[in-house]
Amino acid sequence: MNEIPDFISVDEDFASLFEEKSGSMKIDFKSGDAVKGKITLIDKNSLFVDIGARCEGIIPIGEVLDNKGEIEFSVGDEIEAWVVNDRGGEISLTVKLSGDALNETFEAAYTEKIPVEGKVIEERKGGYSVNLSGNMAFCPYSQMDSRPGDASLYLGQTFSFLITKIDDRGAVVSRRDYLNILAEKQREKLQEELVEGDEIEGVIRRIERFGFFVDLGGVDGLVPASEVSWKRNVDLNEFVSVGDQVSCKILALDWEKGRITLSLRACLQDPWDSDDLFNGATFEAKVSSVQDFGAFVELIEGVDGLLHISQFKGIQPQVGEEIKVKIDSVDFDQHRISLSLHKGEVGEAVEIVEAKELTGTVENIKPYGVFMGLSDGRSGLLHVSQLDVPKSGDSTKFFEINYPKGSEHKIEVQKVENGKISLCLPGNAAAAENTSKLLNDLHKKSASGSFGSLGGLFDGLDL
Repeated sequence: MNEIPDFISVDEDFASLFEEKSGSMKIDFKSGDAVKGKITLIDKNSLFVDIGARCEGIIPIGEVLDNKGEIEFSVGDEIEAWVVNDRGGEISLTVKLSGDALNETFEAAYTEKIPVEGKVIEERKGGYSVNLSGNMAFCPYSQMDSRPGDASLYLGQTFSFLITKIDDRGAVVSRRDYLNILAEKQREKLQEELVEGDEIEGVIRRIERFGFFVDLGGVDGLVPASEVSWKRNVDLNEFVSVGDQVSCKILALDWEKGRITLSLRACLQDPWDSDDLFNGATFEAKVSSVQDFGAFVELIEGVDGLLHISQFKGIQPQVGEEIKVKIDSVDFDQHRISLSLHKGEVGEAVEIVEAKELTGTVENIKPYGVFMGLSDGRSGLLHVSQLDVPKSGDSTKFFEINYPKGSEHKIEVQKVENGKISLCLPGNAAAAENTSKLLNDLHKKSASGSFGSLGGLFDGLDL
C-alpha cells in the first residue's frame, strides 16, 4: 500500500508550480510596450514569440523579410518588438509599425521610439514628404540617410523611420536615427563575433587616397592602401570600385576607437610562394621604378627584385623597359630579392652542378620540397617525391626536422631544364637514368614485336 502514489500531494505540487509560473508572467500589456523574447515557431504567416506572458506574441511574417524575401530570423533567436494590442487572448507584436497598427499606436510610436514604415512621396523644400499609412510626415534632407544621396535614390521607396517630433503642423521623421540604431545593434553583435585573423565579406562603400572603407553590415573597416594588393603603387580606383563585394582578413580590432583594420591582399595567393623564385633563375622582366640606389624590376606580379646601381654598368634602365635579369639571392622572410644583369645562358653553371656529387645548403622550405644553394650561387629544388616523407605526415615539419635552414647535404642533379635545377639524393639520379633506359628498351622491343627474355631486359640494371 505504501507504493501507491499520493495523488492529492501531486495535484497540490502541480497547482503550486502553476501558481508560481503564473505569478512570474506579465498579464497586462498596453500599445507601445517594448518586449523581448525567443522565437518558438515560424509558419507561413507569423512568428510566435515567447515573451513571458500567458500566451505567445505574434509578429506578421512580412515584417521580418529581407530584400530577397527571405526570413531574417530562425527558431530559437531572440527578438525585440513592441506591443500593438492585447485583445481576444492574442498579443499582437510588431518590429516596425505600419497600416492600421500604426494608426492605432501613432502617439506610442513617437513616445516609445518604435520604428514606423513610410513611403517617400515627393521632394519638397528642405526634404521629403513621407506617407505613414495616411499620416503625412516630413523628413529633412539631413535625416534621410547617414550620407544623403541624390533624391532619385529615395523617391517612391518604402523605408523605416523614427518619429522625432509631433506638433500642430504634423510629424517629423528620421531615417538616419533608425539606421544609427541598427548600426549600433550590429556593432554589438560583431563585437561578440569578430576575431582578429578571421576572414569576412563586405561591400566597398568609399575609396580614399589612403585606402578604402568596407561595410561589414553596419560597421566599417578600413583596408589601407598597403594591404590592397601584393603589387606596389596600385591605383585604387582602377583596382576596385564602390559597390564591389570583397573578402578581407581582419588584421586589428580596436572597438574603443571604432577602428577595424582589414587586408584584401591577405586573402589573395601570396606570390612569394611561387617556385619560380630561386637563386640563378632568369627573367625577362619590366622595370617598375628607378631610385637613386638602383631599379626595382617586377619578376612576377606582386614580386619585385632590386637591381643595384652597381649593376647598371653604363646602362640607365627606364620605367616600363624590359631587361633580362638573374636572381642572385632571395630572402623569403624579409621579401627581398637581389638581382644582376643576365650575361647569357647557363652553360658553365650546368657543368658545375652536374658533377657526380654536390653539397647543397638549405635556403628555404616549402610544403612541396627544399630549395638548396649550390656552390656556383644557383639554387635547386629537392622535391618531396625524392624524400622518404611519411604519407600521413606533415611534409613541412619533416623538412624542418631533417633539413633545417643552413644545414648542408650531399645531393645530385637530376635534371636541368629552362634554368631550373631538380635535385635528388645521391644515387637516385643513376637509378632514374637506368629506369629511363629500361623503359626505352621495352618500347623498342614492343615496336619490333619481340620481347625475348624478360630477365634479359633487366640485365645491367642496378636495382
